[in-house]
Amino acid sequence: MFYRDFVYVRHWEEEDGWLVTSSISIVYDKMPPNKLYVRGEQKPGIIRMRNTKDNKAELQWVLNSDIKVGRG
Repeated sequence: MFYRDFVYVRHWEEEDGWLVTSSISIVYDKMPPNKLYVRGEQKPGIIRMRNTKDNKAELQWVLNSDIKVGRG
Protein backbone atom coordinates (compact mmCIF):
# COMPACT_ATOMS: atom_id res chain seq x y z
CA MET A 1 0.00 0.00 0.00
CA PHE A 2 1.26 3.46 -0.88
CA TYR A 3 0.24 6.53 1.06
CA ARG A 4 -0.56 9.78 -0.70
CA ASP A 5 0.12 13.37 0.18
CA PHE A 6 -1.10 16.56 -1.42
CA VAL A 7 0.25 20.09 -1.26
CA TYR A 8 -2.25 22.69 -2.34
CA VAL A 9 -3.39 26.23 -1.79
CA ARG A 10 -6.98 26.94 -0.81
CA HIS A 11 -9.06 30.10 -1.00
CA TRP A 12 -12.46 30.67 0.55
CA GLU A 13 -15.02 33.45 0.57
CA GLU A 14 -18.71 34.06 1.08
CA GLU A 15 -20.71 34.84 -2.04
CA ASP A 16 -24.50 35.31 -2.31
CA GLY A 17 -25.19 33.20 0.79
CA TRP A 18 -22.77 30.45 -0.21
CA LEU A 19 -19.48 29.56 1.50
CA VAL A 20 -17.17 28.86 -1.45
CA THR A 21 -13.76 27.18 -1.25
CA SER A 22 -11.43 26.48 -4.15
CA SER A 23 -8.09 24.70 -4.23
CA ILE A 24 -5.31 23.59 -6.55
CA SER A 25 -1.99 21.76 -6.14
CA ILE A 26 1.17 23.80 -5.97
CA VAL A 27 4.91 23.20 -5.92
CA TYR A 28 6.19 24.46 -2.58
CA ASP A 29 9.92 24.30 -1.91
CA LYS A 30 9.40 23.95 1.85
CA MET A 31 7.36 20.75 1.28
CA PRO A 32 9.35 18.69 -1.26
CA PRO A 33 8.18 15.20 -2.24
CA ASN A 34 8.96 12.47 0.30
CA LYS A 35 10.02 8.91 -0.64
CA LEU A 36 7.46 7.50 1.81
CA TYR A 37 4.51 9.04 -0.07
CA VAL A 38 3.24 9.36 -3.61
CA ARG A 39 2.54 13.03 -4.35
CA GLY A 40 -1.02 13.31 -5.62
CA GLU A 41 -2.23 16.23 -7.69
CA GLN A 42 -5.32 18.30 -6.99
CA LYS A 43 -6.51 19.88 -10.22
CA PRO A 44 -8.73 22.96 -9.83
CA GLY A 45 -11.62 22.09 -7.53
CA ILE A 46 -14.46 23.89 -5.77
CA ILE A 47 -16.88 23.28 -2.91
CA ARG A 48 -19.98 25.43 -2.38
CA MET A 49 -22.21 25.04 0.66
CA ARG A 50 -25.12 26.88 2.26
CA ASN A 51 -28.06 26.39 4.57
CA THR A 52 -31.42 25.82 2.89
CA LYS A 53 -34.73 27.31 3.96
CA ASP A 54 -35.68 24.07 5.74
CA ASN A 55 -32.42 24.24 7.77
CA LYS A 56 -30.56 21.58 5.83
CA ALA A 57 -27.19 21.84 4.16
CA GLU A 58 -26.79 22.04 0.39
CA LEU A 59 -23.37 21.02 -0.91
CA GLN A 60 -21.95 21.18 -4.42
CA TRP A 61 -18.52 19.64 -4.89
CA VAL A 62 -16.38 19.45 -8.02
CA LEU A 63 -13.35 17.27 -7.33
CA ASN A 64 -10.64 16.61 -9.88
CA SER A 65 -7.74 14.73 -8.30
CA ASP A 66 -5.03 12.53 -9.72
CA ILE A 67 -4.05 10.16 -6.90
CA LYS A 68 -1.36 8.55 -9.08
CA VAL A 69 -2.79 5.02 -9.06
CA GLY A 70 -0.18 2.42 -9.93
CA ARG A 71 2.73 4.64 -8.97
CA GLY A 72 4.84 4.34 -5.90
